[in-house]
Amino acid sequence: MRLLPFTAILTLLLRPAFAQTPRWEVTTGLGALRMSDKDQTGWLLRQEATYRAGKRWGLAVGLGVGGLRHLSPLASGQPFDVLRFYNRQVRTTDLSAVLIPVQTVRHTLRLVVGVTHWRQRSTQAERVQLAPFTEAEYLLRYEQTNRLAPQAALAYQYHLSRRWGLGLEGRAYWPGNTTSTFLGLTGTYRFRLRADSMGLGSVERDELRAGLRLVGSAARLNGAAPGMQYRPDFGGGLWLEVPLNLSWHLQAEASYVRRGFRQTERRIGNARYLPGYGQINYLDWTLLFRHEVAPRWSLLAGPQLSVFLDGRTQSGGRFSPIGSHSIGGLVIGTLVNLNDRLALDARYHRDLLSLSTNQSGGLHSFQLGLSYAFVNP
Repeated sequence: MRLLPFTAILTLLLRPAFAQTPRWEVTTGLGALRMSDKDQTGWLLRQEATYRAGKRWGLAVGLGVGGLRHLSPLASGQPFDVLRFYNRQVRTTDLSAVLIPVQTVRHTLRLVVGVTHWRQRSTQAERVQLAPFTEAEYLLRYEQTNRLAPQAALAYQYHLSRRWGLGLEGRAYWPGNTTSTFLGLTGTYRFRLRADSMGLGSVERDELRAGLRLVGSAARLNGAAPGMQYRPDFGGGLWLEVPLNLSWHLQAEASYVRRGFRQTERRIGNARYLPGYGQINYLDWTLLFRHEVAPRWSLLAGPQLSVFLDGRTQSGGRFSPIGSHSIGGLVIGTLVNLNDRLALDARYHRDLLSLSTNQSGGLHSFQLGLSYAFVNP
């Protein structure tokens, strides 16, 4: 009889929890990126969606963006140190099978195996000697890698509640002759796509919200060179919002946005970076999920498609057009409702992958927006 309470507690902790666990999961991870051929440590941000097809297995699709750079040799003043400079940008698109050997009320252990589309853009310096006894000059060499590569991961999650969890993940990629590893923290949200579990029902016309958003932004190229700075700009557009349940909303936006960058003149050793700027005009199509976590305060996240309108760059007084391209990106942010009609939001936007044959490294920007609602429930 004395063992009964202990047995009941042990059964509660160790019993399978799949019956109470929603089948869909969205996980965000941020951590350190290491590459076997480099000494520096970079970073990697991952977004992954998982479908639990069975009690012990599932399928996952993920996107990752990261970077690895070593810029200090540019400022050392030593000629041969410049050759150690490099800057790498990494994009991953993952398709994986998820095996779940351990699943309890509070804990989950996962094994992940699959493939990734590994895209890597590298910049490094090459030394060019024009003639004996003259100063050395350096050229920047650009390389781009696109390949399918195997990947595997081990992940642990602690369930804070039925829907939210925190965890730790280790992942390895094998793109060619190198090994890249990721170790980071993860946050997971679990849900079902059934109307009754999400509180969805028919949406009445008076429940729709629409409005205007004006935005100021500061943008810069991804993987910027020395002297690259943020450039302030502006934009604006229309939005339409549909309620999903009491706390979740789906918001679609169409916006005209100017994004660009500024380059100041820099001399580092024998290298000279010319002053200039770039300006690109986009039509942004954005789909955001807004979750109200407290009265008048919400979190935002969703994909964005940027369609090129026009643009140009200027370097050393010479103008050059920018080729047409489209880019897929990700937006995360927060929003505060000032009253029933006005709202203030802060967002971070980053281009993740080029959708055109005319490749572009993309930009990232910080945005501050003011929204006005035309229609209120």
